[in-house]
Amino acid sequence: ERQDFTVRQLSQSLWSCGKMSMFEHELQQEDAENSVEEPPYLASAREFATALSHRTKELTPKDVAQSIWACGRLGINDFNIVYALAYRSKAVALECSTQEIANILWGLSRVGFEDEQIIHDLTNPILDPKMNPNAQECSNVLYALGRMRIRDEEAFSVLTGKMMDQIEDSTEQAIANVLWAHRAVQFSTPQQLLDHWAIQKLGLNGIVIPPSDTVE
Repeated sequence: ERQDFTVRQLSQSLWSCGKMSMFEHELQQEDAENSVEEPPYLASAREFATALSHRTKELTPKDVAQSIWACGRLGINDFNIVYALAYRSKAVALECSTQEIANILWGLSRVGFEDEQIIHDLTNPILDPKMNPNAQECSNVLYALGRMRIRDEEAFSVLTGKMMDQIEDSTEQAIANVLWAHRAVQFSTPQQLLDHWAIQKLGLNGIVIPPSDTVE
């Protein structure tokens, strides 16, 4: 019975299902001709997520971050489940690490979450000058905001600045995600990031992309 499990066991099991889906996705890309079937463990993952949504007061920052990330990874978008977990994440946001906040926002962006106030409350802690998100975490947060079409000027300014401070540690994909996020919410493309991406990806000395008039 699910009620006999601790929330740590449930969240870890749900997270493990999410990790398995990553491995299966890689295999499916290699074997693209075969039809994609629902993974056999998805039903169990939904049960884990449902059980967790009924015990949110017991969830630690790590539990809620792993659970929401897994829901995003697995496409578990039931409103009651997602909102319960998101509301808990808001309650523990100040206790979360930068990685946990990034994982929570990434997961919520994958399941169609639309409560901008909760997103704002989750994003605020990572903007604190005392917090030092790495380049990948900055990229993940901005990508999530872009997917949700949330035009948070402070978040984009602060996190893009932090990413520029770590530009040499930024991967091509991380930079590409940030560039996409800016255009998704119709913010000006950061030229320094664009130039660095052009050098890494295309071997160019720098290119200029005009501001987009439409949301992609």
